[in-house]
Amino acid sequence: MLTRMLTDLNERIRTLRVQDFTTPDRVEATIVEHAEIIETILLGDVEAAATFMRAHVQRSALIVRERATVARTRMAGSERRGH
Repeated sequence: MLTRMLTDLNERIRTLRVQDFTTPDRVEATIVEHAEIIETILLGDVEAAATFMRAHVQRSALIVRERATVARTRMAGSERRGH
């Protein structure tokens, strides 16, 4: 059951992960955030681990949304200029 859940989770966040890991600072931040999650799990603090995990995914999604908005704006500007 755990394998199935992890596989499902990986499928659901694959696009987010690919789009978020485009700069060294985001890779480093992700490593730090994952370490926080693991540490709280090892301490047995399930609620804190869940909170850290939600915050991690929300932060990543926000960054990807911001990047998508910038890309769409650039594309729209390029199309208006005839490029």
